[in-house]
Amino acid sequence: TALNQEVLEAACRTLGAAIERAQTQENLRQVNEQLEYSSQLKSEFLASMSHELRTPLNSILGFSDLLLRQTAGQLSDRQINYLELIEKSGQHLLQLINDILDLSKIEAGKVELNLQPVRVHELATDCIKMMQPRADKKRIGLSLELDYRITKVLLDERRVRQIVINLLSNAIKFTPEQGQVKLSGRLVYGSEIKGDYRPDCSPINASTPYFCFEVQDSGIGIPQDRWHLLFRPFQQVDSSLTRRHEGTGLGLALTKRLTELHGGTVSFQSVCDRGSLFRVWLPLTEMRQQLGHFASCALDTKLVPASAIALPIGSKRILVVEDQPFNQMLISEVMELEGYGVEILADGKAMVDRILAASAAPELLPDLILMDIQLPDVDGFELMRRVKADPVWESVPMIAVTAMAMPGDRDRCLEAGASGYLSKPLDLNLTIATVRSFLG
Repeated sequence: TALNQEVLEAACRTLGAAIERAQTQENLRQVNEQLEYSSQLKSEFLASMSHELRTPLNSILGFSDLLLRQTAGQLSDRQINYLELIEKSGQHLLQLINDILDLSKIEAGKVELNLQPVRVHELATDCIKMMQPRADKKRIGLSLELDYRITKVLLDERRVRQIVINLLSNAIKFTPEQGQVKLSGRLVYGSEIKGDYRPDCSPINASTPYFCFEVQDSGIGIPQDRWHLLFRPFQQVDSSLTRRHEGTGLGLALTKRLTELHGGTVSFQSVCDRGSLFRVWLPLTEMRQQLGHFASCALDTKLVPASAIALPIGSKRILVVEDQPFNQMLISEVMELEGYGVEILADGKAMVDRILAASAAPELLPDLILMDIQLPDVDGFELMRRVKADPVWESVPMIAVTAMAMPGDRDRCLEAGASGYLSKPLDLNLTIATVRSFLG
């Protein structure tokens, strides 16, 4: 009887443990479902905010650029100064929006690196040139020191450029007038990181080679009791209402996340009133292909000012499908100044009717379509699919012009039938160059 009792108790314990495990697994499943749902809501919110914020910025930056070209009449020096301030403030607001969206995309795991062999010397030189005017305003000496043992590194060029600009921008911002800021790039090994403070505890192999970008300044430095605040989103060393330095506190958080996406880490040293040294450690991944053709394959992406390009001969017709009146005005003004004829359609239904009308009368076909995506009645994706499915229209090139700038949006537009993609706020030089590439 005692033996039976022990067996029964053991069976009950086993059953109880099994029930507890099942309950735990069910709770984990529910938590995972809630996390996935929250992540989906966050992504949808970001996509919506991206569109809602970029659309008015498109008008602010676009019309400022248009006025500064003085095609509608000569402006006074004071008016030009006001416009430049409007444009500068708009660009600053756009950068803040991009920082918030970039960090959110990284946290949601929706950022994929585009790794390519990058000439790090050219990248560093470009960053210095970009930051030179800002340094000149504070009479700060900006210098560059490079290790010429390495010429090319497998990196996501746009992201690493973002990292270096963030560090240089911080250094200039927190360095008093007539100070010094130096950017260095060199080959280092993991053993050299030991003396630095790191915001994470990821393992570092002492013999691993890295390409290290360093930004050293003679600025105000960071008190040691504030070091833990660095690299945290929306955190700033001076977060009081009386702080003297603008920004969202996202620059270093983005720098850390982008570096970690490359498999690297960040570190720094700082002494109050003497300056700081920030380092970004990018592991030197073995190149699997010969890079001799790199230079011949590189594309020159510099844009020529519109005034330096001859206007197209003959009148090409552009069909603009756009529901926002300000955007209609901006695009029409720019395209007409380039010598193109412009026709505006304000909703998806009007475009469907236009497709049917031109199918019966091919002479009504435009030479190019600029297609917004978020439209009343019928969205731009469906319209592009209809254009590509119509044998009369399929040869007409389409450029998607949209405030949708989340990961994958460009690919979705191209899959739907777009020949090109432009994101709002529009860069007018890029818009003109893209249109000309299709219309000759």
